[in-house]
Amino acid sequence: MEVVVTTGDKADEAVLEIQNFTISTDKLVKPAPVDSLTVVTRNRTCLSLQWEHNKSYRNMLYTLHVKQGSHLQIYNYTNTTSATTCGLHPGLLYTLEVACVPIPYGYREPHGFYSQGISVHDRTLEDGESDTVQL
Repeated sequence: MEVVVTTGDKADEAVLEIQNFTISTDKLVKPAPVDSLTVVTRNRTCLSLQWEHNKSYRNMLYTLHVKQGSHLQIYNYTNTTSATTCGLHPGLLYTLEVACVPIPYGYREPHGFYSQGISVHDRTLEDGESDTVQL
């Protein structure tokens, strides 16, 4: 999108300056949130997630926030709609939130606004439970 700004002197109606600005809407529009965030497998120390992003018309960087109490870990995954987070503690409840930010065409790094985060809650297996549960 191009915006034209004209400045002038109102008294004699002379145009002093005309400037053109190009605005990339890829950097201004917040992307749609991810869909169908689910935990697909879990064990005593890991939770595996997957999600969909059907309304994405550009590359995205997905960010996973893993919260347990006041402890927060952040993981970044590029162009991937699944993630596994390990190093968790057995038998604890975790909040897992996924958001995305666009990587506009011609860029290698994300630019713009993050989507609304979508979260799911799940618990790692207790010590003594079966090794891995496929959900």
